Amino acid sequence: MPYGFAVDSQGRFGICGSGYPWVPLHASIDGWVESLALVYAARNDARLVRRVTGEEADRLIERLADEPPIATVAGLADNWWQLTEALVSVARGESLLFGNGVRPSVLAYEGAFDA
Repeated sequence: MPYGFAVDSQGRFGICGSGYPWVPLHASIDGWVESLALVYAARNDARLVRRVTGEEADRLIERLADEPPIATVAGLADNWWQLTEALVSVARGESLLFGNGVRPSVLAYEGAFDA
């Protein structure tokens, strides 16, 4: 892996690598842990997990701008949203770290989830 995980002096959890900028992913370690907990819960409960790419990902990210993210994730570059039809994870950390056309990772965990 070309980067490592670190916590800065403000308690933000993020990624950094030699020659790359620091990118905070979550406002706290607790937010990162909550994000991991959502991954495990969503994988267990989803009827379908879809990687959303290209223009469809762009449209979904645009739609998410109007929705409140899941607050406990304390997302900065990476975040989660609860929609009626899915839990959605958008990870921008690597794209911010590496740039050069690396796109955010967007996953939709489709199914019925409790809010």
